[in-house]
Amino acid sequence: MDEANLHLHMIFHNGTASVKPLIAGLGAALLIRKQGGSRKQAQDALYAANRQLGDDYHQSVSSRFDHLRRSAAPKPSPTGRAYSKKRAREIAARLVAQAEEESRALREAAKQEADAIKASGEERARADVEAAVAQAEADMVARREMELERLKREAVAAVKPEYERMKTLMLEAAERYRRKEEKWVALLEEAVPDQRERSRLLRQIGVLIPSHGVG
Repeated sequence: MDEANLHLHMIFHNGTASVKPLIAGLGAALLIRKQGGSRKQAQDALYAANRQLGDDYHQSVSSRFDHLRRSAAPKPSPTGRAYSKKRAREIAARLVAQAEEESRALREAAKQEADAIKASGEERARADVEAAVAQAEADMVARREMELERLKREAVAAVKPEYERMKTLMLEAAERYRRKEEKWVALLEEAVPDQRERSRLLRQIGVLIPSHGVG
């Protein structure tokens, strides 16, 4: 079996790899073939184990994410913001680290499982096992990608309110500055009506405001 494709086909409970559903399915498939059963019968046993495995994995991921989201929920702050940019980054970093750790453990467990299958000497069932594992891998990859996309969208949604708040503050500051500039120019025009004299004074102090005809 190609070692590069041996991953993502077992579930985790409390950080410990649990491959009981898949092992049970593999054992049933090998027994069926050994007793002269058809390839389809062996595949049915493997697919049933794969479905159970997928259900267990999805439930495990959902439980862990719900727990992580509750534990990472921000406490009320004086500003009343639900999420801050720092909190969103912390959540995203923890989720990525968790996914990477699971991926490493899954690859190692898959390698051990492949070695056990090779040692069994059941070459006739090997093609069926490889097909089932490849299907399980594809299903698990698809589930994980969907889960990560959902988490990414939630992280972006958590940051967006803070980004919008900062943008509003910057626009308000720019507007205040513009008003102060207009007020300052009006006072200058009132104090020095002659435009050439104003230009000379502004150049002396290193100030140039082209929009008000000083040049």
